[in-house]
Amino acid sequence: MLKTRVMTALVLLVAFLVALFWLPPPAWAVFAGVLIAPAAWEWGRLISLPRVACGLYVLIVAAVCAVLFGLVQAETPAGYSGLQAGGLQFGVYLAACLFWMGLVVLILGVVSLLVPIPRQEREGFQAGNISIGVETRHSEKISPIGSGVMILAGAGLMIAGKLRS
Repeated sequence: MLKTRVMTALVLLVAFLVALFWLPPPAWAVFAGVLIAPAAWEWGRLISLPRVACGLYVLIVAAVCAVLFGLVQAETPAGYSGLQAGGLQFGVYLAACLFWMGLVVLILGVVSLLVPIPRQEREGFQAGNISIGVETRHSEKISPIGSGVMILAGAGLMIAGKLRS
């Protein structure tokens, strides 16, 4: 099972890198859209949206991707295929990155205040057909100072991402 997963991951990694470095921007946008649409469907199913709402969500995500691609293409000079510092494409990517990283850190900070982190340790030995072992389980909470720092950092990143857009 692990061998199959590793082989699949390697094949997909090669396909992704080939697409990333050798496809022209319009083909890359189509490739990314082909990957994003099923991901949006899976996300909709994961959060238990009904099928109709899930389909609508996929259409909205696809429309947003198409609009962003159109905006970037309108600003990108002919023959240019990279991120231009200060350009719309760079700003959109940076703002989105800061916002989503901030959201994840903020959520982790809030959750770390409420939910202890489970930890499990196994110690033991085996002699012939006899196995003797001890398993311990306990939970630890992150200190409130650490959670507070995570919450402030997440909020700061989200604000920075929002101000950049």
